Amino acid sequence: MTTLILAEYISAATSPIRFYQFPNREFVPVHFVVTFATDKGDGTFEATFHEDFNKRVLEYQKTYPDTKFILSIGDSDGTYPFKGGADWVTNATQSIEKLIEQHNLSGIDIHYTKVADGVEADAFASSLATLITNLKNDKIVDLVFISPTPALDTQYLQLYTNKTAVIDYVNYRFYDLETTPDNKYDFKNEIDGVVKNYANAKLLLGNKTYDESKGKIEDTLFFEVFDEEKSKFSGISAWSADESTDAFQFEKDAQEKLNS
Repeated sequence: MTTLILAEYISAATSPIRFYQFPNREFVPVHFVVTFATDKGDGTFEATFHEDFNKRVLEYQKTYPDTKFILSIGDSDGTYPFKGGADWVTNATQSIEKLIEQHNLSGIDIHYTKVADGVEADAFASSLATLITNLKNDKIVDLVFISPTPALDTQYLQLYTNKTAVIDYVNYRFYDLETTPDNKYDFKNEIDGVVKNYANAKLLLGNKTYDESKGKIEDTLFFEVFDEEKSKFSGISAWSADESTDAFQFEKDAQEKLNS
Protein backbone atom coordinates (compact mmCIF):
# COMPACT_ATOMS: atom_id res chain seq x y z
CA MET A 1 0.00 0.00 0.00
CA THR A 2 1.35 3.41 -0.98
CA THR A 3 2.00 5.80 1.91
CA LEU A 4 0.12 9.04 1.33
CA ILE A 5 1.89 12.32 2.10
CA LEU A 6 0.99 15.87 3.09
CA ALA A 7 3.03 18.55 1.28
CA GLU A 8 2.85 21.85 3.18
CA TYR A 9 4.18 25.13 1.78
CA ILE A 10 6.07 27.25 4.30
CA SER A 11 8.25 30.36 4.16
CA ALA A 12 11.94 30.05 4.94
CA ALA A 13 12.41 33.78 5.39
CA THR A 14 10.40 34.09 8.60
CA SER A 15 11.05 32.31 11.87
CA PRO A 16 10.50 28.58 11.35
CA ILE A 17 8.66 28.34 14.68
CA ARG A 18 5.70 27.19 12.60
CA PHE A 19 7.41 23.80 12.41
CA TYR A 20 6.78 23.37 16.12
CA GLN A 21 3.21 24.61 15.99
CA PHE A 22 2.46 22.24 13.14
CA PRO A 23 0.23 19.27 14.08
CA ASN A 24 2.46 16.55 12.65
CA ARG A 25 0.88 13.13 13.01
CA GLU A 26 3.53 10.41 13.04
CA PHE A 27 1.48 8.19 10.74
CA VAL A 28 1.53 10.68 7.82
CA PRO A 29 4.84 11.80 6.25
CA VAL A 30 4.94 15.60 5.93
CA HIS A 31 7.10 17.30 3.34
CA PHE A 32 7.58 21.03 3.90
CA VAL A 33 7.94 22.89 0.60
CA VAL A 34 10.07 25.94 1.31
CA THR A 35 9.22 29.16 -0.57
CA PHE A 36 10.79 30.60 -2.69
CA ALA A 37 14.12 30.55 -4.47
CA THR A 38 13.76 33.18 -7.17
CA ASP A 39 15.69 33.64 -10.39
CA LYS A 40 16.47 37.22 -11.33
CA GLY A 41 16.82 36.28 -14.99
CA ASP A 42 20.01 34.35 -15.70
CA GLY A 43 19.28 31.18 -13.70
CA THR A 44 21.15 32.27 -10.58
CA PHE A 45 18.70 31.49 -7.80
CA GLU A 46 18.59 33.38 -4.53
CA ALA A 47 16.61 32.68 -1.38
CA THR A 48 16.32 34.32 2.02
CA PHE A 49 16.54 31.89 4.93
CA HIS A 50 15.95 32.78 8.56
CA GLU A 51 19.15 32.59 10.58
CA ASP A 52 17.78 29.67 12.65
CA PHE A 53 16.42 27.73 9.69
CA ASN A 54 19.12 25.06 9.44
CA LYS A 55 19.20 24.45 13.18
CA ARG A 56 15.42 24.13 13.38
CA VAL A 57 15.27 21.77 10.41
CA LEU A 58 17.80 19.39 11.95
CA GLU A 59 16.04 19.51 15.32
CA TYR A 60 12.67 18.85 13.72
CA GLN A 61 13.94 15.88 11.76
CA LYS A 62 15.21 14.26 14.95
CA THR A 63 11.58 14.04 16.08
CA TYR A 64 10.10 13.37 12.65
CA PRO A 65 12.78 11.62 10.59
CA ASP A 66 10.44 11.01 7.64
CA THR A 67 9.94 14.76 7.16
CA LYS A 68 11.57 16.21 4.05
CA PHE A 69 12.27 19.84 3.23
CA ILE A 70 11.87 20.74 -0.45
CA LEU A 71 13.11 23.93 -2.15
CA SER A 72 10.44 25.59 -4.28
CA ILE A 73 11.69 27.58 -7.29
CA GLY A 74 9.62 30.20 -9.10
CA ASP A 75 6.97 32.14 -7.20
CA SER A 76 3.23 32.40 -6.70
CA ASP A 77 2.49 35.61 -8.59
CA GLY A 78 4.61 35.62 -11.74
CA THR A 79 7.03 38.33 -10.57
CA TYR A 80 9.98 36.26 -11.76
CA PRO A 81 8.86 34.54 -14.98
CA PHE A 82 10.67 31.53 -16.35
CA LYS A 83 13.24 32.27 -19.10
CA GLY A 84 15.40 29.18 -19.61
CA GLY A 85 18.14 28.34 -22.13
CA ALA A 86 21.51 26.59 -21.97
CA ASP A 87 23.27 29.23 -19.85
CA TRP A 88 20.22 29.40 -17.57
CA VAL A 89 20.42 25.64 -16.97
CA THR A 90 24.12 25.83 -16.08
CA ASN A 91 23.60 28.69 -13.61
CA ALA A 92 20.45 27.13 -12.17
CA THR A 93 22.13 23.78 -11.56
CA GLN A 94 25.03 25.40 -9.73
CA SER A 95 23.03 27.87 -7.64
CA ILE A 96 20.32 25.39 -6.65
CA GLU A 97 22.93 22.79 -5.71
CA LYS A 98 24.50 25.35 -3.40
CA LEU A 99 21.17 26.22 -1.73
CA ILE A 100 20.24 22.54 -1.30
CA GLU A 101 23.55 21.70 0.35
CA GLN A 102 23.70 24.83 2.54
CA HIS A 103 20.25 24.30 4.01
CA ASN A 104 19.96 20.50 4.30
CA LEU A 105 17.16 20.22 1.76
CA SER A 106 16.05 16.99 0.07
CA GLY A 107 14.38 18.05 -3.13
CA ILE A 108 13.06 20.66 -5.51
CA ASP A 109 9.59 21.89 -6.44
CA ILE A 110 9.02 23.49 -9.87
CA HIS A 111 6.47 26.19 -9.09
CA TYR A 112 6.48 28.69 -11.94
CA THR A 113 3.30 30.68 -12.48
CA LYS A 114 4.37 32.57 -15.60
CA VAL A 115 6.88 32.31 -18.44
CA ALA A 116 8.64 35.25 -20.06
CA ASP A 117 7.38 36.55 -23.38
CA GLY A 118 8.58 34.44 -26.29
CA VAL A 119 9.38 31.31 -24.29
CA GLU A 120 7.72 28.35 -25.97
CA ALA A 121 6.42 25.24 -24.19
CA ASP A 122 9.26 23.07 -25.51
CA ALA A 123 11.87 25.51 -24.15
CA PHE A 124 10.20 25.45 -20.73
CA ALA A 125 10.07 21.65 -20.77
CA SER A 126 13.57 21.03 -22.10
CA SER A 127 15.35 23.51 -19.80
CA LEU A 128 13.65 22.25 -16.65
CA ALA A 129 14.02 18.63 -17.74
CA THR A 130 17.78 19.13 -18.02
CA LEU A 131 17.89 20.92 -14.67
CA ILE A 132 16.11 18.20 -12.73
CA THR A 133 18.07 15.48 -14.51
CA ASN A 134 21.33 17.20 -13.53
CA LEU A 135 20.24 17.48 -9.90
CA LYS A 136 19.12 13.86 -9.70
CA ASN A 137 22.10 12.42 -11.59
CA ASP A 138 24.48 14.32 -9.33
CA LYS A 139 22.51 13.05 -6.29
CA ILE A 140 21.82 16.60 -5.14
CA VAL A 141 18.11 15.89 -4.68
CA ASP A 142 16.11 12.80 -3.79
CA LEU A 143 12.68 14.21 -4.65
CA VAL A 144 11.33 16.27 -7.54
CA PHE A 145 7.91 17.89 -7.39
CA ILE A 146 6.28 19.80 -10.22
CA SER A 147 3.34 22.08 -9.44
CA PRO A 148 1.27 22.65 -12.57
CA THR A 149 -1.04 25.63 -12.71
CA PRO A 150 -3.92 25.64 -15.21
CA ALA A 151 -2.56 28.68 -17.05
CA LEU A 152 0.60 26.70 -17.94
CA ASP A 153 -0.96 23.29 -18.51
CA THR A 154 0.74 22.81 -21.87
CA GLN A 155 4.21 23.63 -20.51
CA TYR A 156 3.95 21.45 -17.42
CA LEU A 157 2.41 18.53 -19.25
CA GLN A 158 5.25 18.56 -21.77
CA LEU A 159 7.78 18.64 -18.92
CA TYR A 160 6.05 15.70 -17.24
CA THR A 161 5.92 13.74 -20.48
CA ASN A 162 9.62 14.39 -21.09
CA LYS A 163 10.77 13.40 -17.60
CA THR A 164 8.15 11.14 -16.06
CA ALA A 165 10.82 8.82 -14.65
CA VAL A 166 12.52 11.46 -12.52
CA ILE A 167 9.44 13.40 -11.34
CA ASP A 168 8.26 12.01 -8.02
CA TYR A 169 5.09 14.04 -7.37
CA VAL A 170 2.74 16.21 -9.41
CA ASN A 171 1.14 18.81 -7.15
CA TYR A 172 -1.76 20.11 -9.21
CA ARG A 173 -2.87 23.55 -8.04
CA PHE A 174 -6.64 23.12 -8.23
CA TYR A 175 -7.03 26.42 -6.36
CA ASP A 176 -5.70 28.18 -9.49
CA LEU A 177 -8.58 27.03 -11.68
CA GLU A 178 -10.30 29.86 -13.53
CA THR A 179 -13.57 28.92 -11.84
CA THR A 180 -13.40 27.44 -8.36
CA PRO A 181 -15.49 24.24 -8.22
CA ASP A 182 -18.38 24.51 -5.77
CA ASN A 183 -19.97 21.09 -6.25
CA LYS A 184 -18.81 17.47 -6.53
CA TYR A 185 -19.70 17.12 -10.21
CA ASP A 186 -17.52 20.03 -11.35
CA PHE A 187 -14.67 19.16 -9.00
CA LYS A 188 -14.58 15.52 -10.12
CA ASN A 189 -14.65 16.58 -13.77
CA GLU A 190 -11.56 18.74 -13.18
CA ILE A 191 -9.84 15.86 -11.37
CA ASP A 192 -10.63 13.40 -14.17
CA GLY A 193 -9.01 15.74 -16.71
CA VAL A 194 -5.84 16.03 -14.65
CA VAL A 195 -5.67 12.27 -14.01
CA LYS A 196 -6.04 11.60 -17.74
CA ASN A 197 -3.27 14.07 -18.66
CA TYR A 198 -0.83 13.03 -15.94
CA ALA A 199 -1.27 9.29 -16.33
CA ASN A 200 0.68 7.22 -13.79
CA ALA A 201 1.75 10.32 -11.86
CA LYS A 202 1.88 10.46 -8.09
CA LEU A 203 -0.73 13.20 -7.90
CA LEU A 204 -1.36 15.54 -4.97
CA LEU A 205 -4.72 17.25 -4.53
CA GLY A 206 -3.95 20.88 -3.74
CA ASN A 207 -5.96 23.44 -1.79
CA LYS A 208 -5.49 26.62 0.23
CA THR A 209 -5.63 26.53 4.01
CA TYR A 210 -7.20 29.86 4.86
CA ASP A 211 -10.63 31.43 4.48
CA GLU A 212 -11.38 34.40 2.24
CA SER A 213 -8.68 33.27 -0.17
CA LYS A 214 -9.20 33.45 -3.90
CA GLY A 215 -9.48 29.97 -5.35
CA LYS A 216 -9.88 28.13 -2.05
CA ILE A 217 -12.13 25.10 -2.41
CA GLU A 218 -14.56 24.80 0.50
CA ASP A 219 -13.13 22.32 3.02
CA THR A 220 -16.18 20.05 3.29
CA LEU A 221 -16.33 19.69 -0.49
CA PHE A 222 -12.56 19.20 -0.78
CA PHE A 223 -12.35 16.39 1.77
CA GLU A 224 -15.55 14.70 0.63
CA VAL A 225 -14.24 14.50 -2.92
CA PHE A 226 -10.79 13.41 -1.74
CA ASP A 227 -12.42 10.55 0.18
CA GLU A 228 -14.30 9.43 -2.90
CA GLU A 229 -11.37 9.87 -5.30
CA LYS A 230 -8.60 8.82 -2.90
CA SER A 231 -7.34 5.98 -5.07
CA LYS A 232 -6.27 8.54 -7.71
CA PHE A 233 -3.95 10.45 -5.40
CA SER A 234 -0.70 10.04 -3.50
CA GLY A 235 -1.48 12.80 -1.03
CA ILE A 236 -2.66 16.35 -0.38
CA SER A 237 -0.83 19.65 -0.72
CA ALA A 238 -1.61 22.72 1.37
CA TRP A 239 -0.90 26.41 0.77
CA SER A 240 0.32 27.38 3.32
CA ALA A 241 1.58 26.96 6.90
CA ASP A 242 2.26 30.69 7.28
CA GLU A 243 -1.34 31.61 6.53
CA SER A 244 -3.15 28.59 7.93
CA THR A 245 -6.03 29.48 10.21
CA ASP A 246 -8.02 27.84 13.01
CA ALA A 247 -5.00 26.19 14.64
CA PHE A 248 -4.08 24.26 11.50
CA GLN A 249 -7.54 22.73 11.20
CA PHE A 250 -7.09 22.04 7.47
CA GLU A 251 -3.85 20.17 8.13
CA LYS A 252 -5.38 18.16 10.98
CA ASP A 253 -8.31 17.16 8.77
CA ALA A 254 -5.98 16.36 5.86
CA GLN A 255 -3.85 14.02 7.94
CA GLU A 256 -6.91 12.23 9.29
CA LYS A 257 -8.15 11.67 5.75
CA LEU A 258 -4.73 10.54 4.55
CA ASN A 259 -4.55 7.95 7.31
CA SER A 260 -8.13 6.67 7.08
